[in-house]
Amino acid sequence: MPKNNTDFIATPHDHCYKLLFSQQVLVRDLLRGFVPEDWVGQLDFDTLEKVSTEYVSHELLRRSNDLVWRLRLNGDKWLYVYVMLEFQSSNDRWMALRLMTYTGLLYQDLARNHQLTDDGKLPPVFPIVIHNGLTPWRSPLDLSELIEQVPGHLSGYTPKMKYFLLDESAQLTDRPEQRENFAADLIDLECSKSSEDALKVVKRLGVKLRQLEHQPLAEAFKAWIQAVLVKRLFPAENIPQFDSFEEVTTVLEERVDQWREDIQRDAKRKGLEQGLEQGLEQGLEQGLEQGLEQGLEQGRRSARIELLTQLTEQRFGPLSVMQREQLAEFDQRQHEMLITRLFTAESFEELVAPA
Repeated sequence: MPKNNTDFIATPHDHCYKLLFSQQVLVRDLLRGFVPEDWVGQLDFDTLEKVSTEYVSHELLRRSNDLVWRLRLNGDKWLYVYVMLEFQSSNDRWMALRLMTYTGLLYQDLARNHQLTDDGKLPPVFPIVIHNGLTPWRSPLDLSELIEQVPGHLSGYTPKMKYFLLDESAQLTDRPEQRENFAADLIDLECSKSSEDALKVVKRLGVKLRQLEHQPLAEAFKAWIQAVLVKRLFPAENIPQFDSFEEVTTVLEERVDQWREDIQRDAKRKGLEQGLEQGLEQGLEQGLEQGLEQGLEQGRRSARIELLTQLTEQRFGPLSVMQREQLAEFDQRQHEMLITRLFTAESFEELVAPA
């Protein structure tokens, strides 16, 4: 996201993330499911409470998408969890520096308002950066890595500021304990590669969000899906605002069904056009009547094989020479069956397995 010296203008994506991570249950699931550190087991999640972020000075960029939560550690000590909601698609080399600045502002505010520990000290802060980009995060995780190294005792004065990185594309969300984790659902939606993958997660969410206690979270997910996911999956469509989370599932199902019909219709049209073109060319050489008939058939077959190969590679990635030859060996009826199977098969082997 571009940064300048004016006030930060949050995108709908940022606003929706702030709405999501303003929900206590999502912050709890984020820490429980994706921070593999021993101290997380000592947290009292019943004490989770959001802290005001109005301490940001007017001299610095006022950010509308920062959130601070706190909860008790070991039963009697407050741990401030600083969630930096910078959901960028690219690396930010200076993230550690920015986090040091905002953590310093938080500490200034706590000291000014005498919100200290029983020993008169500042509470610990756990900064989190959540990255939702497609490329891996390569920026330094500690401020000291951004500062020139110096010899001797002078190096002891180099400030250190480490943050925890949650790189969504590198997360595993299929562990049994994550089936009821809302943060895992959000990551699955962010990383979904197709409308069908997204629909599976939305259906799973719909069942979990039916409970009355999750109504605020359902509204937050609905807003994020409307503002972010729908525009990503169906950029050319103007989809009206959802009235409920149940409507989200219904609309996505309709769009996926339409997508399937479009693929099948395009396959038939492409096969006919290519078959006619190749048939006419061959007919000029071998005789119009015989060439047209043979060329049409050959063209349809070539088009079917080409289309099936393209769709299969979109679903499972690049195919080997042997796999391409295997697709080319099937007849028309089998090709049509394989195109239908593409929507449910989980692997190439399952796609071509005998019925």
